[in-house]
Amino acid sequence: MTSVEIVRGSQEIVEQLAKHCEDFYSSRLSVTNQDVLEFINDCPMRRLDIQQMRDLEADISVEKVSSAMQRMQSGKALDPNGFPVGLFRKPNKWNAASLTMAFEGGFQSGELPADMHSVTVILFPKSGKPQDRCDFYRLLSLLTADLKILA
Repeated sequence: MTSVEIVRGSQEIVEQLAKHCEDFYSSRLSVTNQDVLEFINDCPMRRLDIQQMRDLEADISVEKVSSAMQRMQSGKALDPNGFPVGLFRKPNKWNAASLTMAFEGGFQSGELPADMHSVTVILFPKSGKPQDRCDFYRLLSLLTADLKILA
C-alpha cells in the first residue's frame, strides 16, 4: 500500500509535482522483444497494400514536409522551442528544405537533432479533485512542431 502525504505550501506542492514528473518520465518499462511481438500478433491490424508500403518506404521530400507543415493547426500553444505553429504554416521553401535536411540527417545517423527531443509538460488539475496530491493532476506533453511534422 502506498502512503499518502498531503502537502499544503505552494513550494512543497511544486517540489512534489517536480519529483512526480521526474519519476514518471524516468521510469523504464521492462518489456522484452517477445512481449512486443506477442502484442503485435494479437492486435487486429489492417494489411497495407503494395502502394502504401512503397509510400512508407519512400524517401522524405521537401514536398511531403511542406504538405505536412501546411496541415498543422494554427492557434495552438508554442512548441517547447518557443515557435508558434503558424510560423511553420507560412509558405517558405527554405523552412521545408531545412527540415527535410534535418530529417534526412537523422535517418542516416539514426538519431534526430537533440532539440527535437525536448518536451514541455503541463499539469492540469483533474476536475472535482483537490490540488494537494500529484495524482490529482493530468500531464500534457507538448512536442516540438518539427517532430509533429515528421510524424
